[in-house]
Amino acid sequence: MGGFKLGKMTLGSLFKQPETCLYPLEQKKAPAGRKGFVIVDVQTCILCGICMKRCPCGAIEVDKKGRTWAINHFQCVQCGYCVSECPKKSLVMNPDIPHISTKIEPEVITVPEPKKEEPEGEAKTVEPTGDPDMDAKLAKLPYDKAVKLRAAFMAKQGKPAEPSIEPTGDPDMDAKLAKLPYEKAVKVRAAFMAKQNKESE
Repeated sequence: MGGFKLGKMTLGSLFKQPETCLYPLEQKKAPAGRKGFVIVDVQTCILCGICMKRCPCGAIEVDKKGRTWAINHFQCVQCGYCVSECPKKSLVMNPDIPHISTKIEPEVITVPEPKKEEPEGEAKTVEPTGDPDMDAKLAKLPYDKAVKLRAAFMAKQGKPAEPSIEPTGDPDMDAKLAKLPYEKAVKVRAAFMAKQNKESE
């Protein structure tokens, strides 16, 4: 009877996938419901230290001054309490099977400095069109879009899209300025007039 069962198992295994794999070259998929291990998103972590305070086994260490976040995976019990307590949702449980480790040591991750928002320069405004409704609409748009919309509106009204540049008294320079966009022409004219005034002194 025992030989019959053994033979049945042997023959059955010929038509099934093997139960084992060539670990670590091959890895099986994580079983459903596996909690996994804790990972941190350094782009959103603010190093508040709440995860360290809530960890029941003291597996997490946060060094705000040194800007490091560390976890001892061998000490972690995978309860997920730190994940639920993180105010920025920077911690998640990764259900994948972790790679083998040759040393029992915590994983230390450096958290980069938060990007500082550069102060915006003085907001540019477009020249008024003389139409209150259109001017109110242009004021709500970004500068580049407002310039294009104003130019189209002024062209439709049969008016020049940009105010004219005051002549410099030099025919060649005036002809050159007439071909340039308004803003660039203003800068070129200012530089030209400054140079003329300096030469006349």
